[in-house]
Amino acid sequence: MSDASDRNDLGDLSDLSDKTAAARWWWDLRAGRAVRDDERGSDKDVLGPYPTREAAERWRQSHEAREEAWDDEDERWLGKEGEEGEEGEEGDGAS
Repeated sequence: MSDASDRNDLGDLSDLSDKTAAARWWWDLRAGRAVRDDERGSDKDVLGPYPTREAAERWRQSHEAREEAWDDEDERWLGKEGEEGEEGEEGDGAS
């Protein structure tokens, strides 16, 4: 490869990173809508980044699914799986 083509490759990479940054989407909590990187407000007022506008608009579903998965993992970690059935059995036999 020549030096010129190496420079072009590096230029293409920097262009790609600029395009990637511009393609990020955020959910603006104050405005109640999806916004691009160049429109976003303070970190405390946005959720993201998301890869697409549609993903940003589905932030609540993503958040709820993630919270449920974390709660399930916490229960496994703390050994609470199946405790409801065990508690009922203990209550039946304790006379």
